[in-house]
Amino acid sequence: MALDDLSDAVMTIGEEETAEQISFIRRYKLKDGTYRTNPFGVEDQILEPAEKPDNTVRLIRFKRENKKDIAVVNFACHPDVLGGLKLSADWCGYVRKFVEEDNEDASCILVNGFQGDSNHINFMGEKKVGLERAIEMGRIIADTVKSIWDKGETVKEGKLSSSVEIAYTPTSRDKIEFYDECKKLYREKPGQTSEKTESGIAYTEAGRIITTVESAPLIQKIPIAVISVGSVVIVGIGCEPFTNYATTIRNNYPEKFVITSCLMNGFEGYLPTKIAFKQGGYEAITSPYTDSVEEDCMKVINELIKK
Repeated sequence: MALDDLSDAVMTIGEEETAEQISFIRRYKLKDGTYRTNPFGVEDQILEPAEKPDNTVRLIRFKRENKKDIAVVNFACHPDVLGGLKLSADWCGYVRKFVEEDNEDASCILVNGFQGDSNHINFMGEKKVGLERAIEMGRIIADTVKSIWDKGETVKEGKLSSSVEIAYTPTSRDKIEFYDECKKLYREKPGQTSEKTESGIAYTEAGRIITTVESAPLIQKIPIAVISVGSVVIVGIGCEPFTNYATTIRNNYPEKFVITSCLMNGFEGYLPTKIAFKQGGYEAITSPYTDSVEEDCMKVINELIKK
């Protein structure tokens, strides 16, 4: 089908901030110096977000001869706005729906960026959740796409290249001496995520400890993919990296137009930054990695981009 759809095309790129902030760093520093993910119930103790969010919409547009245009839209935010137990494409699906409605001669691909530490909830303001908010987010992102649709910079022809490599990084073995009480908690209070072990280990961290002892390898394998077309670079990681991974890549390669993609070719857990491991929080205590994972992944990413 793809081969039958081939057509000469002009590739353009553009980026713009959304008119309204819709993606928020979900980790916050509290007044007592600790860090909390999704700090429900202690909003009055929030000092500031742990990192700076990314609300930039990035667009790759392929303007094709006698064929539908292709729009690759890149934005970073957890697609969990609806909540509950029903299946939905969430805000991602609404972005595609609205972009294709705005441009009848275009097909839209949504690429979710590095969103491991972000979501849609503003804990320092009005909390907007649910179906209506997912629709609103889709509309806001699609409106940003509309704003840059005809203003993109043309990408000069260049070699198309790609590669997938594995980043090897140690498995965290922190607190595995508490395996027995973690197992006891899971056995006696299954699904009770607010419970803790006798030593005060959170239910979510207990799950990571059990998995480490029972099935985790000593060395973890993280798939990393890089696709390059001229000055455009797409970086994908088979995990949920923190926003700052994308910021670092863009700072390292200012001459490149960088698209990032989470969960590419795998789902191997959260990728906190080195500093986030020290700060703590849900992602850090449940991640199967040590604080060397950022360095290990960035080494492979840099090697691939340079190659």
